[in-house]
Amino acid sequence: MKLVRHAIHEAGHAVVSHLGSFDKSAPSYCSVIRRDDSHGITVAAYDGNEQSTNDPTYSDMIHKIQMFLGGRAAEHLLLGAEAVSAKGSVSDLERATQLASSMFAVWGLSPDTSNLASASKNLAVVIGDASASESQHIECLVRDFLEKMMHQTVALLAENQTYLTKVVDALIEKHVLIQSDFSELLNESFAESS
Repeated sequence: MKLVRHAIHEAGHAVVSHLGSFDKSAPSYCSVIRRDDSHGITVAAYDGNEQSTNDPTYSDMIHKIQMFLGGRAAEHLLLGAEAVSAKGSVSDLERATQLASSMFAVWGLSPDTSNLASASKNLAVVIGDASASESQHIECLVRDFLEKMMHQTVALLAENQTYLTKVVDALIEKHVLIQSDFSELLNESFAESS
């Protein structure tokens, strides 16, 4: 059962990486081979938006956060809330939280960019040490934003569940997938849907 859960988790990262990138770049590598304190790894495509610039856009950061949440989202979708690994997503959640915190505290971005009024609500950035009220404000923004991102990530995976399941099965069988494997699995899932 552990291998299955690890495969589901990494498949979630991989599918979100693939389908959520601006150019639909398949991940370079994904495995469920245990290393140090990790039960697997997913490496996004270098030429995807993850490495396209050192000045990321709001969309780049959303994609990265959704990738961090992809493992937990896949476990939730395929195993149910009660079977989600308690420790399996800790580092992913830390990274998502740190990035969202930087978005709102350091870069003055807003959780809602749908219009100018919403996008302008968080222009004051934290300078120096955050006051108690600034910390509370940022924490509320981060928690609400991560909840919204989790819902969107689960929806993306649910919409592409055939592809997600194919990636899970391939990881269980092979333990390692490379970029060409993802393209092949995606094409198979599209063919089955037609």
